[in-house]
Amino acid sequence: MARRPRALLLVALAAAAAALLLAPRPAAAAGFIPSIPSPFRTPSLSSTFRSPVAAVAEAVRAYPSIFRSAREQLMLRSGGSEGDLSRTNGLFSLQVHDICPMISEVTFMSASVSCLAMTTLESTLRNRRAPGSPTECVNKGETGYGEQVEPSRVSLLDGTPAPVPLPDERPLPPAFTPRRTRALMYNEGATWAWHWGVINNILLFSMCAKGGGGNLDFMVPEGWEPVGPGTGQLPGIYDLVQTDGSPPMPFMALLKTNGRGVVGGGGAAAGGSSYGGGGGGDGGKNLGVNVTNVGDGQLAIVFRGTNSGPEWMLDFQYHRIPRSLFPGPFFKGNYFDGETHAGFTAVFNMIWPHVRAALQKEVLAPGSRVRHVTVSGHSLGAAVATLVSFAAQRFLDANNASVSVGAILVASPNVGNLAFVQSHATLVNARRITFANDVITMVPCTGGDAGGRGMPACNAKASQGGKVAVWTDYYPLYGLVSLTPKDMPVQVAAWENTDRIPLFDVPTADALTGALHVCAYECFFSRWSDKERAAQSSCLLVPPTLKESDGHSYCYGFPTLGFMRQ
Repeated sequence: MARRPRALLLVALAAAAAALLLAPRPAAAAGFIPSIPSPFRTPSLSSTFRSPVAAVAEAVRAYPSIFRSAREQLMLRSGGSEGDLSRTNGLFSLQVHDICPMISEVTFMSASVSCLAMTTLESTLRNRRAPGSPTECVNKGETGYGEQVEPSRVSLLDGTPAPVPLPDERPLPPAFTPRRTRALMYNEGATWAWHWGVINNILLFSMCAKGGGGNLDFMVPEGWEPVGPGTGQLPGIYDLVQTDGSPPMPFMALLKTNGRGVVGGGGAAAGGSSYGGGGGGDGGKNLGVNVTNVGDGQLAIVFRGTNSGPEWMLDFQYHRIPRSLFPGPFFKGNYFDGETHAGFTAVFNMIWPHVRAALQKEVLAPGSRVRHVTVSGHSLGAAVATLVSFAAQRFLDANNASVSVGAILVASPNVGNLAFVQSHATLVNARRITFANDVITMVPCTGGDAGGRGMPACNAKASQGGKVAVWTDYYPLYGLVSLTPKDMPVQVAAWENTDRIPLFDVPTADALTGALHVCAYECFFSRWSDKERAAQSSCLLVPPTLKESDGHSYCYGFPTLGFMRQ
């Protein structure tokens, strides 16, 4: 496929490398206060330092202490063995699950050194599009749909239709139990895969959209129709403003069923799925989940992932805004509980008026047939979908609508503090789908309240001293559906080897970023895809066996010699 994000992992990766090499001093932690500027006006992290030379000098002076501290922390996590340490976190590779603890430890000891690492990362990513995608539309004269593919409307496993409304699991647990996860996978997997297909199509369309440098149309899924006029040249498609002056890019699709969707099954034999309740074709009934046929009455709000340098910069606006109000006319509860990520909230503020108008017309208007709303997204899109789903349920509740909002959040970064997360868990029927080794789902790093450990408050002036130096209490959303290498349909052993990032093998590190943040999900969802989509599974990381090569494709950037040697 044309899109392959292999970038934001560099955020955590380079910061963690800095944790190994740079040295903080405890006294330097104070003096960095978060600012809360207007949306998209957050100062560069590099503005934290009046003198880059002074910042580097501080890092060099403190080198011995941070190296000792980082090494001690790593030895504790590896069981205290030098041999274990060399295998897991030597000079040449880094365990992905050690990245956030190391950032947190460095931030605790010196916010300025931690900010230096963040500044370097910001500069690296500022002018990048999503890795794996071209810097501009390659074939501006191409018409039609380009590489977009019709999302699978029937499960490849058992012939059940998709998408269907999500069964209500509120209040959400922090994570679903393994048994419940298997039930959800079996009964909802085809719906997740359908939304993933639409997410990918928006991303593929956004590069060469009409009015944005190309001539492609957006592939509206069969059985659905666009909602609203859109903000570009196509109805139902809404753009995201780019802060570098480049043209706005399609970011959100608003769609509703048109009454001519798939109803009923057929296809593959019922039962027999590795996620089923057994070979009897019980459709998961023994696990307590009901399956509903696709019909009319669904509204889908779908967001693509990051696809430009300015969009990457939104991730660095991770200072938090307390009880942010929703834009537009007042209604009861029109604010976020707790604190939310400033960059993601800024995007929400741009998008919400369009979503609210769609809810007013398609759900609340007399005679409306919409009874189910599902919000979905990947990466940046999943973070924005988190906020949109919260606001949508609040808006519908304030208007006494008996409509529940579901959310399918694929590879979402952390969006808010514990107060927000707990409120979201009671309000929104969400599934937070993450791959175990995907670092993007771990950032901004969670610090809890443990002694000031967390993310450095970098976008503040050093002269403002005395308030917040660190953003603690970022917290992962509830409703976790955790994917592991064992959930991949092929090459499980290779996927188990994705927990280490080589520090000095750039091609392998680059390819692994895409594997962790994109290919893992593409591969997992291919279980429910029809043959056309399944053939683009991105499951292969190493040369395949004859059986594996049938119906599967390589993840972008693979195979690499560096990965095969790990």
